[in-house]
Formats: sequence, structure tokens, C-alpha cells
Amino acid sequence: MTYLDTINAILGTCGYVPLASLEEEHPFKDAAVSLFDTTLSTELSRGWYFNRKYDTLHPNAQGEIYVSHDVLDFSPLTPGFYKAGNRICKIGDFLTPVSSSIYGRLVYAIPFEDCPTLFQNFVTALTKHSFQTVYDGDSTKTRQLAALLEVAWASFHTSEIRGTGANILDSNVRLQGVRNAFRNTYSRIGTRK
Repeated sequence: MTYLDTINAILGTCGYVPLASLEEEHPFKDAAVSLFDTTLSTELSRGWYFNRKYDTLHPNAQGEIYVSHDVLDFSPLTPGFYKAGNRICKIGDFLTPVSSSIYGRLVYAIPFEDCPTLFQNFVTALTKHSFQTVYDGDSTKTRQLAALLEVAWASFHTSEIRGTGANILDSNVRLQGVRNAFRNTYSRIGTRK
């Protein structure tokens, strides 16, 4: 799904003809682009399996720790620090140099086209629902888009669970054994003649 496809889908919720390019003039194009960009940034900043990693950050010679501009969020596991702009600061005294390395979770901005398809579908559905609610307000369309949003969220959330290994059946050895035994038993039953 391309950025233009998504903007056209958002505009389409209000019955507008698709744009041939993002340079084309349209009275609601800027609103759709702005809402989509905000929604994408907000959802990416939550930190999903595909755009977060844990890493140790080290201070430079001046006792400063900087992160790249594509880092949306940094959650230190070392208490007492926060991200301000692209710099890691001490709570209560952001001018004091950082003397030690800090371990934490980094959340990265990723271009929409590089995000997993299920995430793209979710963000598109969320933006379509928001756009339609604000700029059209048709209650029937709103309900339909809300139902599609629920499906998109469930599908993406399933991939998040798989991506993080949060499914208890996948992370517990005993439950894996029970699941495999169950599958083996019922696969044999289905093949009897």
C-alpha cells in the first residue's frame, strides 16, 4: 500500500474522487495528509515488534547522549532519565553530564511503505474512521468504518502477539507439548477410514 493509496482511501470515505498524485489540488487533501501523518506517528511511537529495540546508549566525551532523529521515543530501564528532542537528559537537571551508559527501549520512526501490511491496514482504518467522523459524520458510515477498524486492529494485534512471542502457548514448553499432542491426536482421527 502506498502513501497515495492511503490518502485516496481516506478521502474516499467522504466520496471524493481519487487523486492522481499528491501534488494535485484538493480541498481536503491537506487535512487528510495531516491527520494520517499524525495518526501514523502516534501509532509508531507506541513501539511495536517491528520498530523497537533494546540497546545501551553511551555518553560522548562531553557526557552527552544523543539519539538519531528517527527515534520517536526512548524508555530507559535505568531510572532518572528521559528523552528531550534527540538528547537523553537527567530528570530534574538536564544540564548535568551523563557519566554512565543507559540501557533502554528505542522506538523508531519507519516510513509507511516499510511497515508491515497489517499495521498499514490498521493505521489506514483508524485514519479513515477519524476523517469520516470529523469531515462527514454520516452515522452509518461511521459504524461501518468502526467495524472495519476493529477487524484491522484484531488482525494487527495478532501479528504483534506473534512478533513478540507473547502467546503463552508459544512461550511455555509444557503447553506446547499439550498443544502438539492435541494436534497429533486429532490429525490421526481425521485420517481414519
